[in-house]
Amino acid sequence: MPNNQIDAAKKFIAQGVDCIVIIPVSAQECKTIVDLAHEADIPVVAYDRLILDAPVDLYITVNSTTVGEMMAQSVVQVLDKGSILYLGGPSEDFNSSFVRNGNFNILDTLNGVYKIYSTQVSSWTQMDAYLVIDNFLTKEGFIPDAIICAADALTYGAISILDENNKLGEVYLTGQDAELEICQHVVKGNVLMTAYKSNKQLANTAAEIVWKLINNEDFEIDDKINNNLIDVPSILIPPVLINKETIDLLIKEGIYTKDQIYK
Repeated sequence: MPNNQIDAAKKFIAQGVDCIVIIPVSAQECKTIVDLAHEADIPVVAYDRLILDAPVDLYITVNSTTVGEMMAQSVVQVLDKGSILYLGGPSEDFNSSFVRNGNFNILDTLNGVYKIYSTQVSSWTQMDAYLVIDNFLTKEGFIPDAIICAADALTYGAISILDENNKLGEVYLTGQDAELEICQHVVKGNVLMTAYKSNKQLANTAAEIVWKLINNEDFEIDDKINNNLIDVPSILIPPVLINKETIDLLIKEGIYTKDQIYK
């Protein structure tokens, strides 16, 4: 997969494109693309996922640290004591670290209030999440009061194992991506919250900023994020908290219909 992206980038560079915007399959291996593009004086924009160890010109993404903070804050607002399991994403996805950092920006200040456990999956899949949680239950011998899942793909696994143990709706669950089935579980009370990331807003922002970049126009950045080599100028789109109180925002945005969510 990374080789396919590198081959495609080489073709674009040979064609003399003005900019390369890439969702890196591999945060490490796509460094080659940046090096090749810069040899041809072509800027590279990392879209949604950061490229590591390379002088990336710009990073445009949803603020995953804020997503993580939303998850932890949502849980501690409804759980005054007990145990929390954090289920993070795979280490190969650099965004996983941002979501984790956001969560533990909150949880680290409350370690005396809650018993906090942390683990992670090796892939963004329901089965992987199921197996990791099942292993936790076998090892620790109890079901935690809350399971903070770093994405909806993992929340499905938590839902399955809680359902098998007749605990669905009794354990606070979080997610990210506002997938339809998860939103249905939100209104049923099985999932506490998920985070909506507007792909439309992300794409529109990227198109606007890339145009300014290639035309040497000024634009504002939100932060600089270190990729192990440099502090990459970054534009961070704010996520939207979706819970029972805010879920109708997805209907107003035209993402889902009322019948779909309240099925």
